Amino acid sequence: MKTAVTYHKQAIALEPDLPVVYYNLGSILQEHGQWEEAITFYDQALKLNPQNWKIYSRLSQVYQAQNNITEAISVYDQGLTLLNPHYAKAVSAYQNAAITQEMLAMRGQRC
Repeated sequence: MKTAVTYHKQAIALEPDLPVVYYNLGSILQEHGQWEEAITFYDQALKLNPQNWKIYSRLSQVYQAQNNITEAISVYDQGLTLLNPHYAKAVSAYQNAAITQEMLAMRGQRC
C-alpha cells in the first residue's frame, strides 16, 4: 500500500487536476481503513469532477464505515440526484417509510 500511496501522491504533484488519481488514492486509503485521508482525497476528486456518481458512492461508504449515517445518506442523495433527481426522492421516501414502520413496530411492542 505504501508504494501505491507514494506513486499516487507523486502523480498528484505532477498533474494536480486529474480527479481519477484522487479517486484512486481515496479508494486505496479506504480499503486500508484510513477514513479521514480517504475523505480528503474523495472531496478533492469531487471538486474536480462533481458529476462522477462513483465518487459519491465511495465517499458515502466511508461515512457509513465511520457510523456517520447522516452524512452517508446526504452524500448518497447527492450522487443519486446526478443519476436522476427522482431516484433521490424515491430513496428519501423509502427511508421515511422504513422509519415510520419501525416506529409503529416499537409502538406495538409497548402496548
